[in-house]
Amino acid sequence: MKKLLIVLFAIHSSFALSQEKKKTTDFPPKQAAVEPKAIEINESNSAEKLPIFPGGVMKFRDKLAEKIDPNKIIGSGKLRAVLVFDVDTEGEIADIKVNGQNTSFNAEIQKAVLRINGKWIPAEMKGKKVKYKYTIPVIMMFES
Repeated sequence: MKKLLIVLFAIHSSFALSQEKKKTTDFPPKQAAVEPKAIEINESNSAEKLPIFPGGVMKFRDKLAEKIDPNKIIGSGKLRAVLVFDVDTEGEIADIKVNGQNTSFNAEIQKAVLRINGKWIPAEMKGKKVKYKYTIPVIMMFES
């Protein structure tokens, strides 16, 4: 067994919801005969309704664990990283960042997020869909 993946995924840990202020307005990519529209800026990262992944957040974490290829991770033992991404007004994941000490683990988490199929239900504030920043701690144990 080259590497055995034991998913600890910090089930007991909760989501750390970061607050980051943005002072820019995002526009959808240019398309023929489509007027660009301003997207609601959620400077306080607050929402009356949080974004929801189909099946719930634990389903998202399970899918993330499934999509991580342990053979592409250099190192063993308990690896930690913090996954940060935006759920935009269309329910798409954007601006993925992973912070941790093991760069191969960070890169594989980022790739795994991109391999997950399924849109989120966007966050809402005052009846309007808003962009929302999610922060998820990722902890996994790898054995040689």
